[in-house]
Amino acid sequence: MPLGNVTNKIRLHDLFRYYRQGLPYQSAAISELEEAINRANPHILGRDQAWFRTWSQGGKQQDIGAAIKLIQEFEGCHLEAYLCPAGVATIGWGNTRHVDGKPVKLGEKITSIEADMMLRREVDRIIEKLRVIPHWDEMNAAQQSALISFGYNLGASFYGASGFETITKRLREKDWAKVPEAMLLYRNPGSKFEAGLKRRREAEGRLWLQGLAEQPVQQEGFGNPLQVPFYQQMDSSTDQGRRMCFSSSCAMLLEYLKPGTLNGANGDDQYLKRVEQYGDTTDPKVQVRALSSYGIKARFVTNASFVTLEQQIAKGVPVPCGYLHRGPISKPSGGGHWLCLVGHTPDAVIVHDPFGEADLINGTTLNKPARFARYSRKNFSPRWQVEGTGTGWAILAER
Repeated sequence: MPLGNVTNKIRLHDLFRYYRQGLPYQSAAISELEEAINRANPHILGRDQAWFRTWSQGGKQQDIGAAIKLIQEFEGCHLEAYLCPAGVATIGWGNTRHVDGKPVKLGEKITSIEADMMLRREVDRIIEKLRVIPHWDEMNAAQQSALISFGYNLGASFYGASGFETITKRLREKDWAKVPEAMLLYRNPGSKFEAGLKRRREAEGRLWLQGLAEQPVQQEGFGNPLQVPFYQQMDSSTDQGRRMCFSSSCAMLLEYLKPGTLNGANGDDQYLKRVEQYGDTTDPKVQVRALSSYGIKARFVTNASFVTLEQQIAKGVPVPCGYLHRGPISKPSGGGHWLCLVGHTPDAVIVHDPFGEADLINGTTLNKPARFARYSRKNFSPRWQVEGTGTGWAILAER
């Protein structure tokens, strides 16, 4: 099967993609891929094919799709060898050696299939080296992927190495909130490559924080973040979905303080019916009366600050907060939106946003759920404390 045949090339790409995405017919695709590659070019896999079977079928499959995506985005694919900025012959997705371990030489050419194989082989090698990092097995896929991309660019043995003291310290001490800040140090300041490396470090930092948000860290007392149940407003069986952010946020507060009060994934619909008995769902006084009917003592304030939020979390009480979610951050606008704050870090608030994750810079909503989402204090503050420090809208309840 000649690699020059376009149809066959596409078929091989499809088979490789099926493996990487972990589709149900993954095992069959792997076998067919290996057979097809051998027919096309027996030298692609080299004399020892054991590694291919190891990563394709052996052991626990790892969800490293985010790492692959980041690496491909920033490395680019070159099918003819070139000299990288460090003066090393490079080919494919930034690889300096072939699948069989031989170094790349200038003048060499490969196929896109070979480039993908080399990428995956290198990623597997990096993963094995990164296992020396303390708490590696406690990290989720997003956190591991961020470090895989970091190691792919700067060397898989960065942990504990000279010049990497800051990120080593953050990882060793499990100071995970500061890992993105540590990553940003490694961007070759002052060089012509700084801008590109800065973008990559920022992307890796965002991926790390995404993983951190999905893996809440428990602390003493009630915990931070609080393990608050999450309700989405747009899955409502009523016709009030778009007007339910306030009710959904207060429903999260209620169900956390009085577990079992609301039933099922649409418990906020049940709470909504109670709210409507007292008036319009957007009225803070109505929400306070509805909470009171369930035995929750609460009040609406317009002078909350981050200190207020931290005090409530320390008491084990989530905080519904109202903020301006539309318009650019320089000029927030809109009729207002409510979310439920469930925790905090030094640089961010951790929230359940019932509508979806907000783009705080541009004033739009991203197409993904916002359970334990981290909103930076820097960007959340001007939308929440619109008139300055200590002017935030919130519902403050008591246990």
